[in-house]
Formats: sequence, structure tokens, C-alpha cells
Amino acid sequence: MRVSTINAIIIMALAVVVCEATASSKVPRPERMPSPESALAPTLSVQVDRNSTRANSKTRRTPTPGERIEKSRIGVSACNKVSTPRFKGLDVKAEVSRAQISFAAEPGLAPYVELSKTPPTAMKDGCLGFPSGQSLGSWPVPRITEGGLFFLSFDKQTKIEPATKYYYVLNIPEVNVNINSRGNNERTQDFGQFTTKRQRVKIIFTRIYVLSDGDSESPGDLYFGFYANPYGNGQYQAYKFLGNARKRLSIESGRSIDIYEELVIDNAPDRLRIMVYGEDDDEGADDIFEDWGPGANYEFERAGPGKNQYGEWNFAKAEFDLSEDRYQAKKLSVPFNLRSVPLGPNTGDVVFDVNGRIEITHY
Repeated sequence: MRVSTINAIIIMALAVVVCEATASSKVPRPERMPSPESALAPTLSVQVDRNSTRANSKTRRTPTPGERIEKSRIGVSACNKVSTPRFKGLDVKAEVSRAQISFAAEPGLAPYVELSKTPPTAMKDGCLGFPSGQSLGSWPVPRITEGGLFFLSFDKQTKIEPATKYYYVLNIPEVNVNINSRGNNERTQDFGQFTTKRQRVKIIFTRIYVLSDGDSESPGDLYFGFYANPYGNGQYQAYKFLGNARKRLSIESGRSIDIYEELVIDNAPDRLRIMVYGEDDDEGADDIFEDWGPGANYEFERAGPGKNQYGEWNFAKAEFDLSEDRYQAKKLSVPFNLRSVPLGPNTGDVVFDVNGRIEITHY
């Protein structure tokens, strides 16, 4: 009896275990819901450093005061006890000398962004910022739609330089506050970096058409100087010559010549000025055409027709704003036709057109 009783107890215990296991297998496991932070985590455009990484919220640590943050992307961080991001869809785009930031947020918030050429630093209040003297500025990010789309062009606030790395810190306070009194306000932060593009410009001159050579009874004795971004007083970014005072070109009015002269600027600014100097040299003076040409003595705005005892001259010139949308393709060619400055009283009779093209490469 004692043995059979023990066996009965063992059999009953096994039956209970089997029943519990069967019951647990029929209960579906609850799915793991995404956290509010992961649901709102912003994404940056391809303009942001591709080597950037986003820290996992479980491993994120609070930077120590004064610590410089070198990573281009550590994701949403919170300071002063703010734990839930208040924005999503963060996008940063950069061109040669333009950059912009946009994101979606609650319409009632008042975000602002800071910009610098140095990485942000952990401040004493646990938030990120830029030390005194290193910030390029701090600006409110205005809301541009009723639905809560915020947008700011950095280049409208400060000068953005080509081929330059910038760092930003986006701040979204919990309440509407004046940005100058943000020190003790709870806020959500995000930060990252972007690098503006480099711009290479090649100016190619292909034809000169002489409408008036400056000589009434014989072909003109001409030479030309080609300049990119002339500043006056012999300063320029690039130059070339066609002929000189000792080797002049014999071209009469109404004739044209095909040429190929090019100027290259490897890191060109957005403001591109092209100037061509043409002179009819009646005396053949050897000292007129110096190493950089007489045209480089003239400021772009004031360059125009004139004459003296040595000859007559004129300028064809144009200015291009390469920051315009039509010039933003990765690679493009822009034709141009320059007409010399209209003549005035006692300014000589040299008139000419110059044809060519501008080849622009962004990288």
C-alpha cells in the first residue's frame, strides 16, 4: 500500500505539470510595442555624413561637462529631464553655399537651432551647446505650415562657405520661451553635422566677334585679356591672354575669330565675375601689357571704354550668381555671350562680343 500510494502521488503531480505547460502554450505572447522615442526618431538626408551612427537609447550616456562630441549623429538626446522627442522627420540639406533644416513638430512649440564650425560640447546643465565665441548664431526655426512643418535656411542667417563642415544643435523647449532665456528650460535636443559642396568652375572662351576695331582705315591691332573674378589693382582668381602689345592680332570690323582659352577655379565662390579686356594698340608700346595685363587694373564695376595716346580699349563683362537653383546640378554647362560696354563721348571705338561657356562641377 505504501508503494502504490507514492506512485499515485507521482502520477498526479506529472499530470498537473503537463496541464500547465499545455495551457501556457495556447496563450499568445504580447508583441513588443515600439517606444515613443523610436517612433519619432528623425532621419537625416544623404547630405549628412554617411559614417554617422545613431546611439541605442539603452546605451546612451550623458556627456560630461566640457566634453566635445565628435560623432555626426548620436540621435535624439534629452536634457533637463525631457524624455520624449517633440519632433520627427528631421532633414538637413547642403549645397555649395546654402544649407537648410526642416522637421515636423507640434504647432505650439518654439524650436531654435545653433550653428558652429566646431563640434558641440556638453554644458553644465547636461545639454549640448557651443562655447562662447564658437557659435555662428542661434535662430528661431519658424513654422511654415499649419500642420507643423518647421523650416530654416542657414544661409539667410549667416554666410555659408563652400567645402566646409558645420555642426548644429536643434533645441525644442517644452514650452514657448524666449531663446535668450533658455538656460533653465527643459528641452529636447538633436544634433549633427553637414558639409557643403566644393564647386569647380571652368570658363571657356570660344569666339570673339569684332564689331568695331578702333581703326577707321585699317584692321585693328588688337589683343585681349581674360579674367575670372577680377578685384582691381592687379588682383584676380584666374587670367589668360590672347596676343599682347608686341604680338597684336589683325582683325577688322565685322570679322570674328575662333579661339579656345580657358580659366579654371577649383574652389569657386558662388559669385562669378567674367571680364574680357580688348585693346586696339596704335603705338605698339612694349610696357603697356604687363605680366597680368592692363585690364586687371580696373575694378569690375568701373571697367569700361576709354582711350589715350597709346590706343583705345573696352571691356565685355558679366556676373553670375551660382547659388541660384538653375546652377545646382552636379555637372552642367552654361553658354554665355558677352557684349562690350556701350561707348560714350571720347571713349574710343572698340566694340566686340565674346562667346563661350561655363562648365560647373559640384562634388
